[in-house]
Amino acid sequence: MKWYIFVLFFSSQILNAQSHISKLEELFKAKNYKEIRKSYYSKTEAYSSLSSIDKFYLGYSLFLEGEILNPVIILSQLGDDKSLKPSFRKRAKKTCDKINRQGIIGLRSYQNGNIKLKNGQYKSAKKDFEDVSRVDSMFLFNYYKLLYIARKQKNLQEFNSYASKIKKCLPISEEVLVQASKLQFDITQSCKDAIFELKELKDVNPPLYYRTSAMFYEKKDSFNQALRCLHLIDVKNRRDDFKKRVGELYHNAGKYKISNDYLIPFFKENKEKHVAKLLAMNFYNLGNYQSAIKLCDFLIKNDNKHHYAYYLKGLSVKSNMTGILYRNPENLIAEKWFKKAIAIDSTVQRYYNSLATVIHNFQREDEALEMIEKSLQLDSLNIETWDVAMVVLMDQSKKERALGKRMINAYEKAFKQDSSNANYSFGLAKGYQLASEGLFSKYSIPYDNKSIYYLKKAIKLYPHNFDFYKELNLM
Repeated sequence: MKWYIFVLFFSSQILNAQSHISKLEELFKAKNYKEIRKSYYSKTEAYSSLSSIDKFYLGYSLFLEGEILNPVIILSQLGDDKSLKPSFRKRAKKTCDKINRQGIIGLRSYQNGNIKLKNGQYKSAKKDFEDVSRVDSMFLFNYYKLLYIARKQKNLQEFNSYASKIKKCLPISEEVLVQASKLQFDITQSCKDAIFELKELKDVNPPLYYRTSAMFYEKKDSFNQALRCLHLIDVKNRRDDFKKRVGELYHNAGKYKISNDYLIPFFKENKEKHVAKLLAMNFYNLGNYQSAIKLCDFLIKNDNKHHYAYYLKGLSVKSNMTGILYRNPENLIAEKWFKKAIAIDSTVQRYYNSLATVIHNFQREDEALEMIEKSLQLDSLNIETWDVAMVVLMDQSKKERALGKRMINAYEKAFKQDSSNANYSFGLAKGYQLASEGLFSKYSIPYDNKSIYYLKKAIKLYPHNFDFYKELNLM
């Protein structure tokens, strides 16, 4: 065991009498390599705070445990680290050279797999990560990737197989518990079932337990429950982005003023683009259009391809008007920003809908109809587009009747194919309501009962949508 004598000899030179002997060094001296590896995988965030000598012990321990990729990653960083004694650097380089050939092959497959995973190419990425496993069967981060792919593909058998391999090294793996809960949620869409899978995590890592639970509640639009989870995290364990997460949840819950109380302090410290976007939306919804415009300008300055910033600026300019709505000069400026948003991303319906509304204000009906047609080409079942179309065609009875029939036919066809879709049912309710009000013909048609029937069906299918209840009250 010459390598061991070598490490012990130089460790006495590097660590003086007053220095604190790190946990990793103690474990290394006791030859408890498995515990070192366990410590490394369970607390990967702490890796960056390790000293160079700790990283040296860690790399060697993983290498002696039979790993290849992790030691290559860690020890290769130490070869040129001048804070280490030359002998340690030389030893680190020599070890890397020894395993480099095999390690590089594995690293290349691992990097390729990550790129494919990012692009959603799960099947191809899986092959790359399986190649990595053949090179280094103990590279746990690789199994985490395979675990993630199995979850995305909802392959329970493979998921359990990879989870068991990880648990051999880590009896309680936080990553496995989180991924298992996500898989449970994907299959059952139940917050209760998903959070049950996290039960072991509550004692091991309470902040992660509450953050993950909050995520499930947010997906089901249970924003109050999600906020309750986040507020259960101890103040000392709250991450830097705590204000951001709470602000996001209040934004999604429609509590824009409270959302700003959390997001503004975070934005002042970090100047994050995503937070700027949320704040701009908050200010717009609160009627503070000047502040919304300023934040949109900030987004555009940092990213001149930020199509949503152009769109929101257009909305804010259009809403920040005084006096008469029609033919207001501000509308001309709004038109400019909507067109810029469409030029960058021509696949967003709301951009066409807003542009059609502005153009209609100037009585350029043919241009407005052209925008509506482009919007319907993207999705013929978009309620917002049909609403705009009815406004544009208010005084053109023949075109209005034709468009009205198209609306009802489109939703009837979609509803026959999928009667469990609440939006299709709501679309039919809106179509029949417009017909009953006489917007599709010279005289009103008694479709009130049909409209209410489909609206109640929509509410039954998706009881959390308040727009459905609002429409029912209007009827």
